[in-house]
Amino acid sequence: MNELDQILRLLDERELMRAVGSKHDDVRLRYQPASLTVGSFAEFERAIGDYYANHFQECVATGAKLPDFEAKQRAKAIIEAAYREKGGTIAEAFTDASDGLNGGMRHMFDLIADSLKQESVRNYVESVIDRYVTPVSHDEKVEIIKQLIALLPENYRGGIDTKHPERYAHDYKQIIQAFVRIRRDAVRPFRRL
Repeated sequence: MNELDQILRLLDERELMRAVGSKHDDVRLRYQPASLTVGSFAEFERAIGDYYANHFQECVATGAKLPDFEAKQRAKAIIEAAYREKGGTIAEAFTDASDGLNGGMRHMFDLIADSLKQESVRNYVESVIDRYVTPVSHDEKVEIIKQLIALLPENYRGGIDTKHPERYAHDYKQIIQAFVRIRRDAVRPFRRL
């Protein structure tokens, strides 16, 4: 099996879940808070900080204990970013958590879990690619691009300079990840049957 075959095998959706994703999902499912609403912002911070610290300790740095302030700040940053993407603020997140609306505290914990899971998946993907393509080897980057181009059907090669794969070597990680996404999206409908 060549390097590209190994990368594609390890970045398969099922392999990603086995290696990274299912652990995060299991930790989220097992976490049962005392209450699904909060009465004050301090209680909100404490609850999201406790969840973040628990999830981090279980999945990211097994056994490591984060200081309370660190866990609270990281959790707030995740929630604030998620709400900002939809035009909201941390104040709206607190309102949802205190009223139990829009998923209440469950939603806050889901946001934190999803963010930590996505970070772990990104780190896993990077480590797999780095394991098979040395980041400082131009020749290895060019070779992996050649292998990717060879996998493309002829009608998809339009616009790609197939005679000069070195042009794409600088972006080899993004190209591999895009190829994996396209392949995963193409196969997904067949898995539902």
